[in-house]
Amino acid sequence: MTPEAVQIKTIKADMKPPTILVSQTKAVLLMISGDPALQPIAKTGLSVVVNANLELYYHENGKTYYLFTGEQCCPLSDLKGTWEGNVKPPKEFETIPKDHPRLT
Repeated sequence: MTPEAVQIKTIKADMKPPTILVSQTKAVLLMISGDPALQPIAKTGLSVVVNANLELYYHENGKTYYLFTGEQCCPLSDLKGTWEGNVKPPKEFETIPKDHPRLT
């Protein structure tokens, strides 16, 4: 019996190791899968970023993102910028319905 030739399908694989991030101080890793996907929260002027791993909101009037880390609320107008320190969120956050699903 003669063995048959087997066709092997090749794939292009990137074997470069991933970047490892290290911080000597407290840090938070915010990951957003692609561009921010905003889901409006009715009658609040706020949207939640549904494709983020942390509780991240967008305030339409202020054109600002707000990241809630559990300890702090950090604002940022451009997601590629530097987060500012802890602030009190705008009053619109008080109008989020209690039954609105949170990400955390």
